[in-house]
Amino acid sequence: MCIRDRYQRRVRDSELEQHNFDSCDTMADPMQVAQGFVQHYYTQFGQDRRQLGALYGPNSMLTFEDKQVMGGPAIVETLAALPFQTVRHVPKSVDAQPTVGNGVVVFVSGDLFVDGETNPVKFSQVFNLQPNEGGSFFVLNDLMRLNIG
Repeated sequence: MCIRDRYQRRVRDSELEQHNFDSCDTMADPMQVAQGFVQHYYTQFGQDRRQLGALYGPNSMLTFEDKQVMGGPAIVETLAALPFQTVRHVPKSVDAQPTVGNGVVVFVSGDLFVDGETNPVKFSQVFNLQPNEGGSFFVLNDLMRLNIG
């Protein structure tokens, strides 16, 4: 079973703690990895942002607008402190490319609905997904920008 197959099964089963990927001789389809990741990430973000910590490592970095933080706990703290109670991401486009070392860079743009508002805020977000030693992907880099103005 290749990386994408294991990831998609895990996303369907809603297993949050471990995202194990079997290695295979060929690179997983970056677009399939990206689509599965995006669906999982934004669903979890909308349900309970604090549970996203399992996707980040100690050297992961988040840039949210002009604020930069490093490490899973600091990232989760930053996301949990955002000034809204409910949020729904509606991705309009998802692009992906393979990176050196069997990683995947993912670019997402779409609409963000907060606290029941009917007028969306446009957003763009980039994820650099990297495999770790255990054969799992984690988010090494996460750049989020609201497209206001």
